[in-house]
Amino acid sequence: MVQYIEMEAIVAIIVITTVLYILAKMIEMKYVDKEMRPLKELIRDATMVAVSAGVSTLTVFSMNKSMNGFFSAMTEQTHLPAVAPVFTDNPEF
Repeated sequence: MVQYIEMEAIVAIIVITTVLYILAKMIEMKYVDKEMRPLKELIRDATMVAVSAGVSTLTVFSMNKSMNGFFSAMTEQTHLPAVAPVFTDNPEF
């Protein structure tokens, strides 16, 4: 079974994530730190963000299983109960 991954979606997520990081970092440098760091450091950090976003997005997109199994393992619950475990009547004790 061949699975096709939409590279445009991955590139769009990488670009959006990196641009948002750069904007947030520039706002932080201007208003919080009140000093501008060298552009070389900002580019280095943005490259690391882009690579991280790309690897994680590619990993998530290339998974054949849904994320339900992952969340079930995290909550140690294999399935959701059909009836909510709440009391709706007077207790019988």
